[in-house]
Amino acid sequence: MKRSEINESIQLAQDVFEAHRFALPKWAYWSPANWEHCGPEVLEIKSCMLGWHVTDFGLNRFPQQGVVQFTLRNCPIDRRKSRPAPPPFQVKPYSEKIMLLQKLQTFPFHFLQTRTKDLINRGGGDLLVQIHRLTARQELDEESRAPVSINGISYNLKAGGVVRLAPGDSITTPPRFCHKFWAEKASCLVGEVSTSHSDPVGHAFVEEAAWFTAVEEDEAPLFLMCNEYPELD
Repeated sequence: MKRSEINESIQLAQDVFEAHRFALPKWAYWSPANWEHCGPEVLEIKSCMLGWHVTDFGLNRFPQQGVVQFTLRNCPIDRRKSRPAPPPFQVKPYSEKIMLLQKLQTFPFHFLQTRTKDLINRGGGDLLVQIHRLTARQELDEESRAPVSINGISYNLKAGGVVRLAPGDSITTPPRFCHKFWAEKASCLVGEVSTSHSDPVGHAFVEEAAWFTAVEEDEAPLFLMCNEYPELD
């Protein structure tokens, strides 16, 4: 993705969140220069990869397949798959994120291996969610029904069933339930609440896609993404 596209997308998300009165922490508006002058007081933000992420999933079709995400809460990310020393802050067993999907923009099929999550329509247009179970080969199961909870009410969806979530609605997806979601007629604020994850991505894609993609620096960054913070000395 081009840096100019990332800058524009974050500014749009800030405006949309503010319009819907979804307030972000002050550091969501910090410039790269602000981050250069931070010390160990921001260790939790950096260790947990909180903050902005913009991706086109490596597909180069951001208007059709892309998302702007802001992670508000999570546990520390273990990038080396080791056992780091306990951090000097309270580790959270839960994760919270807010996303902006623009009209007709899709988050492609993915699943959580062991975690449960809620997807919540926080405002805007309707959010459509398509659900499949997974086969043992981690492919879409085209036959098995999918029991899910929508607003606390149990449903047994047919394979590939599509759920429409109006603002305020939510759906709970158990582990290994594959799903994709998209904004149908208007931009949508999508909340996600789940058990925390220590891997940088937090989910697995069924089809070819990437969470972190290369950035073409066609202009200076206005904001840093969660994988771009300067290391602490």
